Amino acid sequence: MRPAGRWGATAWSCSIAITVAAWSIVRWPAPMWMLADIDCAHQLGGASQILRGEHPFVDWHTDYGALRYYPSAAAQVLFGRRTLAELLLDTTAYTVAYTLLFHLLRAASGRRAAAAGAVLAIALLLMPWMSRYYTVLGPVLCLAAAWRYIGRPSRASLALLAAAVVVMGLFRADFGGFTAVAAVVAIGTGGGSGRARAVEIGRFLAIAMLFLSPWLIWLAHRGAVERYLTDTFFTAPVHAASMALPFPRHDPSVPFHERGNATFLLFVTFHALPAVALVTTLCKGVCVDVVERRRIATTAVLAQMVLLHTAHRSDYPHLAQAIPTGLVLLAWLLGRALDIHPIPFGAVGRPGLAAIGLLLAVPAWAGLQVEGWPRVDLRRAFETAQLHAMPLDQMVARLSAAHPGDASLGAIEYVRRCTAPTDRVVALPPMLGLYYFADRPFAGNLPAWSPGFFSATADQAAWIARVRGQRPRMVVGDLGSGFDGRPERSFAVYSKLISEYVSTQFVPIAVFGSIVVRAPIGTAHPVAGGADGRPACPEG
Repeated sequence: MRPAGRWGATAWSCSIAITVAAWSIVRWPAPMWMLADIDCAHQLGGASQILRGEHPFVDWHTDYGALRYYPSAAAQVLFGRRTLAELLLDTTAYTVAYTLLFHLLRAASGRRAAAAGAVLAIALLLMPWMSRYYTVLGPVLCLAAAWRYIGRPSRASLALLAAAVVVMGLFRADFGGFTAVAAVVAIGTGGGSGRARAVEIGRFLAIAMLFLSPWLIWLAHRGAVERYLTDTFFTAPVHAASMALPFPRHDPSVPFHERGNATFLLFVTFHALPAVALVTTLCKGVCVDVVERRRIATTAVLAQMVLLHTAHRSDYPHLAQAIPTGLVLLAWLLGRALDIHPIPFGAVGRPGLAAIGLLLAVPAWAGLQVEGWPRVDLRRAFETAQLHAMPLDQMVARLSAAHPGDASLGAIEYVRRCTAPTDRVVALPPMLGLYYFADRPFAGNLPAWSPGFFSATADQAAWIARVRGQRPRMVVGDLGSGFDGRPERSFAVYSKLISEYVSTQFVPIAVFGSIVVRAPIGTAHPVAGGADGRPACPEG
């Protein structure tokens, strides 16, 4: 029987899960955000194409993993065509991820629930956007599996670790590589001879390949293995390099608490944590337990590897995806400081404790400057949930009525009204949400656009050839749209051939702000609006 007032693991899991789920729900974005966000639109557009029988790497290109799209497609089947389905998927994933993270934080801090709760509060404050759940769930799941293997090495725990790494790799290959390196560290730092450890690593790789084999066999059956390998290991690095942003810098001309400076402080803090933790493990008497040392070394390696994701595009949203594993190191440092505080180290112990306290305060303060103070508006959350629960067509109609001058909604309503559900369309930036919100399949072989994302000359030529055969009814977007305010990252520059093709082979038939709707040359396009004042549909 448990002592009174002592919570077991199940009680902690339930309480944390409820807290995380509630926090996620009150943070649900408005449907308009889901329409505008490129990652969310890309994810839902790919999922919609899957539901029409066309699969990634087989029928269309992507440099992300297949699991980025299939869970979203499954959610649409399970809960119906509504944005609520995607949000329930995101919320469930975050609930699992942050509940696991709490247990890691608690273990790292020396089973101090208060310390773990404080660090978890920072994690929730810095939670990434809803559509990027896998960048938190995957690394946390792999880290939990690695800690389990280190504490209780067995065939079952090794298989669990291999499965976690494979799942992460099927969401994103680069994150799969990051977690695989950490897994090798977890295995390779074990006891026994070097030969025994090498055999164990080989066994891990063999089990991982076994778990991966059904996906590879299916790709081979569809003749898409070469495309999968090319898209994943050749196009993805080009895409990353083309979207690069430099490491943030401190700007002394603006206040220290300005958002840009706070972001710089977060980058410095989380890039320093892995090295600080590793150095601390080497200090005499700090980490005498071999299992603990291996766990912290594995965590530091994983945290550093995930930070590589921020190296190519050093902005806050990408850093937010790398923060959770770093927070495990922060919890461990906090626990070590609390362990030594009662010992009369005098002038040595107090500055050390103060330094760790500062390390805890810095991300909390900087996070508040970047994210702002948390606001819980239950009325807004309830109204937002009601909108998301509507069937997709009803929600779009409600949004169009509420925002009559919105260009994106106007274009979506026009496409829904003037095309059949089976008609293919092309959505150019910034209209990537068209495929899901208008519920139309895309023509060509790309669900999204960005510099380096299959934008080489040969890729553009292949897209044009495919579009000619599929004959889309409409092309919707702004040829001048771009990224990061950089002229070289405008669509007309990085997709020059496609821009010229669209401009010469399609004619404008309707305009909504900067969004132009085009139809193929030869289509009898309208010259005046309909009787209700809305743009008339093309004929033919």
